[in-house]
Amino acid sequence: MWVKGLRNMSFSNELIGLAKKTVLVNAVVISVAIVLDLGWGTDQFGEMGMVTLLSVALLLTCSGLAYRVFKVRFTEGRSWHVSATIWAIIALGCVFLAADELLRLHENFDEWIHLHFRIEETALSDRLDDLLIAIYMVGALAIMGFYKNELLLFFRLWPSLAAGFACATLMVVLDALTNREDILPLVFDRQTARITHLILCGTEDILKIIAETIFVLMFYRAWEISLDLAKNNDSSGPASPGLS
Repeated sequence: MWVKGLRNMSFSNELIGLAKKTVLVNAVVISVAIVLDLGWGTDQFGEMGMVTLLSVALLLTCSGLAYRVFKVRFTEGRSWHVSATIWAIIALGCVFLAADELLRLHENFDEWIHLHFRIEETALSDRLDDLLIAIYMVGALAIMGFYKNELLLFFRLWPSLAAGFACATLMVVLDALTNREDILPLVFDRQTARITHLILCGTEDILKIIAETIFVLMFYRAWEISLDLAKNNDSSGPASPGLS
């Protein structure tokens, strides 16, 4: 699905170059992480590992690109400049997600809930951090719905957006499934469950990197589209629409 989303994007030479470099860096980091994990027993897929740092870098790149779009779209005297606020919100949101990756904000929130309300940790309550990630995603969709008129101008990117969200949704499902080793043993024997758990944990991180890579390329293309829209606006007058 994510491949289909990328194919629906109109690739400029610059975007193709960015895609090649990003995929290459991702492949190298993930390959080295796997080698270190299997050969030396260092968990590079865990918190503050190489894959986490790669994720942070991709999120900050998304933030920078979204801010570029915001600077182009948010221009005084144009009727749609208020709608362009969505790009600033996206930029700030990506910074927050990067901080969440580094500081384990949603995991710490889970722990704080248990300590503050003196809740005994159970298989269900231990997955509060996964619920919080799902809330992030629902909130993002709600904000995009509020600014839908602005996003209509970037309709060519919608398949990529859907692909990125699909990967992120599957990532959240796998995160909840592998949060504790309590579900897979109900389906498999202990050894098979353990191996499956490790595979799914790695798959979860790879899906996260795939989703973030899609968003990096999508936001770069959004920046190119915003420049085209600005040129068209300069030659034909004020653009629309505004907020719905």
